[in-house]
Amino acid sequence: MLANAPAKIRHRNNVFAQKTRGHARAEKQAEQEAESQAPRFRGLIMFLLIVVCGSVFAEIMSRLFLGRSL
Repeated sequence: MLANAPAKIRHRNNVFAQKTRGHARAEKQAEQEAESQAPRFRGLIMFLLIVVCGSVFAEIMSRLFLGRSL
């Protein structure tokens, strides 16, 4: 019985290593998917920010220099 102990321990360690490798691989894949979608949303947010700031700037300039009010 003692002679089989190292083999059982080795097998248990191999199974554990395979499970943790698979888990790490899944985590890495999830991170890559999240990173691939981040630039698209960042671009959309920047575009909307520029549009909003531009319209506010245009409104302020028209009120200052043209004397118009809405």
